Amino acid sequence: GEVDYGKFKGINEIKDLEKYTEESVKRYISLAESIGATANYKFSVSAEIVDEIVRLVSQAARESSNSVVFLGRLILQNQTLFTRMLHDHTASNIEGKLQFEGIPVVMIPLRVTL
Repeated sequence: GEVDYGKFKGINEIKDLEKYTEESVKRYISLAESIGATANYKFSVSAEIVDEIVRLVSQAARESSNSVVFLGRLILQNQTLFTRMLHDHTASNIEGKLQFEGIPVVMIPLRVTL
């Protein structure tokens, strides 16, 4: 989960975010296992989303040598300069850092209408 400093009001909100994040991840684990896939999860709550994702994925890749990372890149129907600056770089930054570490990454375009 990502900590939004504008909404952060105290430690209880961090605990709520951790609980929500873990519950959400567990739903994906159940889905993966229901189709016969082996699944595991790691999660963290951080304000530095790119570095934290790279840290967690690198750790997971060391634990499982056949790891492949799938990232979603938002493709916005009505892009503006603001939405491009806000949404365009996160997945690319993660992709570059993971590829530099030798971790295979597949970027999937996600079409979004706002």
